[in-house]
Amino acid sequence: MNAEGLLENSGGRGLPEPLPAGERVLWQGSPRWQTLWRRAFHARGMAIYFGLIVAWCAISSISKGTPVEAIAISTAKLTGLSLVPIALGALAPLVMLGFVALTVLSFGVPAVTLVFWVVQGHSAGQGLERVLPALGNSIGYALPGAALTTICAIPLVIATTHYRGRFAMLCDRLPYIVHGLPGIVVALAAVAAAIGFLPAVYQTTGLVLLVYVVLFLPLAQSSVRASAELVPRELSDVARSLGKSPFQAFWLTTLPNLLPGIGAALALTALQLMRELTATLLLAPAGVVTLATEFWNYTSDRAYGAAAPFAAMLVLISGIPVYIFTLRTLRLNDTR
Repeated sequence: MNAEGLLENSGGRGLPEPLPAGERVLWQGSPRWQTLWRRAFHARGMAIYFGLIVAWCAISSISKGTPVEAIAISTAKLTGLSLVPIALGALAPLVMLGFVALTVLSFGVPAVTLVFWVVQGHSAGQGLERVLPALGNSIGYALPGAALTTICAIPLVIATTHYRGRFAMLCDRLPYIVHGLPGIVVALAAVAAAIGFLPAVYQTTGLVLLVYVVLFLPLAQSSVRASAELVPRELSDVARSLGKSPFQAFWLTTLPNLLPGIGAALALTALQLMRELTATLLLAPAGVVTLATEFWNYTSDRAYGAAAPFAAMLVLISGIPVYIFTLRTLRLNDTR
């Protein structure tokens, strides 16, 4: 007998047959599926459990330098989702208009705000003579810092991708732990160490560059690793079999294939160092000013008009590499 017939014959839900004469149902109920799902199957705990698994996998992949696209695909597979393209149809113009509006707002609001403070700010025109010296010092610290950071990242990446071991993995993971600390903590630790053990290096360019390496080494590692993982170890083995020394094998086979990642590491690290504030403010020699420190000085005094040129210069310098990388990415996508 089907469910509908059961209900018709019994006169009530869940009763196999009609009630005897003189009897009636006083109360009848059934569990709510939401309550059953929460209490019997512990839905909230299971959701948190699987959410932590997905987050751990994503963080582990990011720390290994895995591309964002690969992380998204693996996360979708882990959660049972599939990446299925859906045709927008008549909604395509509205979606494109939304992206255009987002782009205009993203670039327009900061640009209009900077122009407003430059023109209308009560402190507009102050400190303009310090823009070029600050720009020169910012470039003078950012480029050597990016180069030194990238040079330190290369052997760490090669050790973990070609010569795996516990010590190599420890050396590779340690910079990420330091990178998670606030910059002010690392800078104050460097100040205390320099004053306590090597007073001669306090407020020197060398100490500033060393702290830059400590703070931003993971950025360079991630970029270089993206290229290093594509280089087969057999290339250097073949070079060694042809009589090349280990350094010659690295120089001739591995290094040329690392150049895209090295270029990305230099660009990303230099951009970060251009706007770095805490280490530069605490450790730079007396009288040295950068775009970030001058912007901080003027905004601390609420002189937003005077700070606007320094902010505009930072935006301009950051925008040029982003524009170049975007064009390069679009060209690569067109060739595929």
